[in-house]
Amino acid sequence: MRNRSITVWLSIGALLCAGFAAYWYDLVHIFDEEVPTRNRTWSEVVASDTLRVGTICTSISAYQYRGRWYGYEYELASQVASELGLTLDLHLMTTEKQLIDSLGTGNIDVVAWPNSHRLHTVRQGYRGCGYAYPIDFRILSAKRLKINPQDSAKYKLAVVEESHAWFLLSDTAFVNSQQLKAFAIDTLPAADVSPDMMAEQLLAGDFDATLVPSNIGELLRDYYETLRLGNPLQGSSDSVSWMVTVGADTLAEKIDSICRFRFEAPTYNRWSKKNFQLSKRRASDHLKLQRKDDGSLTGYDDLFVEYADSVGWDWRMLASICKHESNFRDDLVSSRGAQGIMQIMPQTALAMGCPEDSMSDVRWSIRTASRLLVNLERALRKRIAVAKDSTITKYADADTTLQAMVEKDLVWFTLASYNAGLGQVYDAIAMAENLGYDPAVWEHNVEYCLKLKALPTFYEQPYVRLGKFNANTTIRYVHDVVEQGEAWIEKGIKPLY
Repeated sequence: MRNRSITVWLSIGALLCAGFAAYWYDLVHIFDEEVPTRNRTWSEVVASDTLRVGTICTSISAYQYRGRWYGYEYELASQVASELGLTLDLHLMTTEKQLIDSLGTGNIDVVAWPNSHRLHTVRQGYRGCGYAYPIDFRILSAKRLKINPQDSAKYKLAVVEESHAWFLLSDTAFVNSQQLKAFAIDTLPAADVSPDMMAEQLLAGDFDATLVPSNIGELLRDYYETLRLGNPLQGSSDSVSWMVTVGADTLAEKIDSICRFRFEAPTYNRWSKKNFQLSKRRASDHLKLQRKDDGSLTGYDDLFVEYADSVGWDWRMLASICKHESNFRDDLVSSRGAQGIMQIMPQTALAMGCPEDSMSDVRWSIRTASRLLVNLERALRKRIAVAKDSTITKYADADTTLQAMVEKDLVWFTLASYNAGLGQVYDAIAMAENLGYDPAVWEHNVEYCLKLKALPTFYEQPYVRLGKFNANTTIRYVHDVVEQGEAWIEKGIKPLY
């Protein structure tokens, strides 16, 4: 009898174990389905009608400006998807490791980012494709580094884990070479560290130097004019290209055929020039007083005086915007598509009543910019006043004390909106409201909140409408425009009619 009971219980236990095993298999299978483990075949890509492209969100590769997408990798990826008859599905990430992991798990089809061919020898299963070109690496620092032959680990050099530079430093012979003896290598975790953020940490003194590809280093040096870029390091030569998995040979061959044809095309050369060769003006001499050949300050003094009245600004502040936008060049077209002496976006120009064929006309450009500034000031007055006093619905309802507070820093808010877009400044004002900063004060308050939009903790908040934004260029722009304009005003510069 006892043996029969044992047999029954063993049978029940076996059934339970079998049932649990089946349940566990189904559970694992479900999770396996949620996380793809292979890349799509070419027929699957065609059937989906989309090309899933991953890249890093930076001021070089892909970024949003006033509701539109720009950037070198974005434009190339858009062209490739169009040539393949597919819709571009762009996946933005912050690190090279995220790109590689997403490609390995099948979440994207292509990595549109300059990937080292050294990487293919370190991590199996990947192959290059698309636009390929040679590069080398240089030391980027915030100050002059004094290195003697006997120095060892004198300076701290930081690289991001599993980045291109990190794989280069896995070469022991390269690391032990004389040119790197003076550096102690510090590896930063591969989490939310873009090239722009590395430059900012470098300027903040978090480390002494970093290792960057020459083209990236040259662009960062132009954005952050105090950075120093060394000579190419011996033994750092490499080639880079886009990347797919080894199994995606058909897709790679199709991308290669498009890129070989397009590499020397005028369209490709234009993209390359505007994203890598057209650097920002160096700010080191922006306060120098340089008269035009006719003796005027700008060459268009009369127009600035005429239209500054409509804004209620000193004409020299309006001229300062022009100085920092185009350096008074009426033929300039930026990488974002802004045109003319005041660098107006096409859709903004049309909204302000400027004919499409007149965007490069000096009078129309200054007139359009003036109208835009008036509209920005009107919108900002209301938004700031309501942020300070929730009981009012319009600026006219504010008392004289509140209006004076709003007007005090309004020029700074307006310049930031002119450069970055009104929505970005609205986000910063909303952040100031929610974080306890003064929404009517620019310096150390709304300006600081605009900087916080680079961090996920803040740009993922529900009151932030436009998401991530790197504010460094905008903040420097606002400061330089105001400083230049005030310097001209203090000097008593007179217009030449």
